[in-house]
Amino acid sequence: MPKLLAVLFGTANNSYAFMGVFEGGAALLDEAVEWFMEKGGAKYKHEHGMGHHASRDDLMSLPVIGMIDRCDGPSTDWDEMPAHDISDTWWKRFNGVSDNDSIHIPALYIDSWFDYGVAETLFMCNLFQHNAPNQTSRNNQYCIIYPTKHCCFGDATDSMYVDGLFLGDARLDNFAVYLKWCDYWLKKKENSIFDMPRIQYYVMGKNVWRQADEWPPAEVVFKQFDLTGHQDASDVKVQQTLALSRGRNIDLTTIVYDPEDPAPSYAWPGEVNDDLLRGRPDILIFESINLEKPIEVTGPVVLVLYVSSSAKDTDFIARLLDVTPDGKTHLLTQGSLRMRFRQGFDREVFMARDSVYKVEINLKATSYVFSAGHKIRLDISSSDFPRLTRNLNTGGDNYQDTVWTTAVNKIYHSKEYPSHLTLPVMLQY
Repeated sequence: MPKLLAVLFGTANNSYAFMGVFEGGAALLDEAVEWFMEKGGAKYKHEHGMGHHASRDDLMSLPVIGMIDRCDGPSTDWDEMPAHDISDTWWKRFNGVSDNDSIHIPALYIDSWFDYGVAETLFMCNLFQHNAPNQTSRNNQYCIIYPTKHCCFGDATDSMYVDGLFLGDARLDNFAVYLKWCDYWLKKKENSIFDMPRIQYYVMGKNVWRQADEWPPAEVVFKQFDLTGHQDASDVKVQQTLALSRGRNIDLTTIVYDPEDPAPSYAWPGEVNDDLLRGRPDILIFESINLEKPIEVTGPVVLVLYVSSSAKDTDFIARLLDVTPDGKTHLLTQGSLRMRFRQGFDREVFMARDSVYKVEINLKATSYVFSAGHKIRLDISSSDFPRLTRNLNTGGDNYQDTVWTTAVNKIYHSKEYPSHLTLPVMLQY
């Protein structure tokens, strides 16, 4: 039997993303439902473009399980996914990647900043290098991150825009790289494959390709941007604060989350329509002052929040955005956390009413330069509809139940409860 000599992973994923169906413990909704209706037949392969679509009313309907049937969609395996919450041992049958796994061969990982699993791709590259059982594997884990959308690695142009965001000349001869990789490892054809840097990634905003020996790059320092109810211009740390746009001198902010009127999802990638957002009391907007000099953010983005809720379980969603001097806003990356999974996806731990909890929200990863004069913006809400399934706030089954309650969620930003955004900032900035 032929042995496996090397591998090239495109948009790699792992068990932490649960087949790409969950994020932060919450099941994806609109894109998952559309995918299953178009391509995910249980008994046969759907013909592309069969015309099965879910309306907003369909996506709002409860329970989540049975939604495709109610849309008169074809038979699919969709209901199997939300029927087994991520703490269910049912997921083990898929044999996803775990922290102790390893591979014994060279691997090249390919992904893009605007794809769903880019953080998992970078994670796997590091994991398999760390766990490598031999030198060949340890020395030959490589990764390339493009500035494109899902599975569009070959679409980069010499003057590229991604939904209004100008990204310059992002071309890279990816097929030449793939061919060189396969020629060496499969055919033993000598070439310049070892001249390739371990990590290649595109720095958006500066619009250049960059190389690194590790991820995150050694030049990165993690800086804490504190959330606050106001900004004090006399504070020497004002450059590292994100203030509530409402401008009140307060130590906590409240989100009243009603599942019957969830906060809307943002276009990603794309320009955000602030007219639809700023009037909503269930979306909190924190902003920096206009930056005096550029800041490059390259690496994993993490938000630490101190929160409480009137509910046993609820969600928190966070988004990192760039605001230009003319007021345009672009969503760079986002993440979420379903509170029952704050101690791990293998268990459910519910909240006590109005108790304060420290939680971390993973906003995945990016590489982006916030230019001078721009603002760093952080948006926080408790719903993201229809991208994510709604938390019904009852502590029950969010996918089989039809009853919900309103949650009063509080975010604390004080000396006692210092909520903050941790950004990976390149040293030269």
